[in-house]
Amino acid sequence: MIAMGGKADLTGQIFGKWTVLSESDKRSRNGSVYWLCQCACGFQKLVMSASLLQGNSHGCYRCVHVNRTNQYLILHNGSTRVLCKNKQNFVINTTDLTLVKKYQFWIDQRGYVKTKINGKSEFLSRLLMRVEHRGRDVFVDHISGDTRDNRRSNLRVCQPADNAKNKGLSKNNKTGYKGVSYHSQLKKYRADIRSDENKTIYLGCYDTAQQAAEAYDEAALKLHGEFARTNTDLQRMVELSENSQAI
Repeated sequence: MIAMGGKADLTGQIFGKWTVLSESDKRSRNGSVYWLCQCACGFQKLVMSASLLQGNSHGCYRCVHVNRTNQYLILHNGSTRVLCKNKQNFVINTTDLTLVKKYQFWIDQRGYVKTKINGKSEFLSRLLMRVEHRGRDVFVDHISGDTRDNRRSNLRVCQPADNAKNKGLSKNNKTGYKGVSYHSQLKKYRADIRSDENKTIYLGCYDTAQQAAEAYDEAALKLHGEFARTNTDLQRMVELSENSQAI
């Protein structure tokens, strides 16, 4: 279609994953028109006429440069394994497959399952629990600690303070036990825990790291209740992750 002034009207046309929405006021140095385009994923961007007409732009970076084909393996136990491009995978309830198929998912460096909606990244867990439109002060916690297990039984909505209680080992931990550090002067293992007011509570010093870990676990169950992440839980996490991969 030729618009007034002799230039081509690209409105409504499709170029790869781009759909042209409207002409913008922006022009290049040589007078080429920029068009507001929307990618198949919902991301919008201004794209120059020449880039569209000459086939130099086919969609947003993620859609064009990332293989956007998830594969789905329906399992016998009511679960579905979703396979990503880089051979990583995650698990959902098969009843959520219709929702999951609407989006393309990947696993980020921290192990969380994410997608793009209207050009912004979003967590699968937030979509499943229907809190994607709520503020970031609302968290979805993975009860087992396995962020790739996104079955409903492993998800719960919580506040940031509750989510913090459920964290695993910090990167600086040198003992292999949560809440346990080595006291070099006493040559003993010290156990500490954070209260709901984010204050450190001293739990004592012990001859072995295991004894200190047991002290932490006991305090965690009393202070943090259902959100407690004990050292026993952390030991199970590896097994849970392995079992999740083998479902």
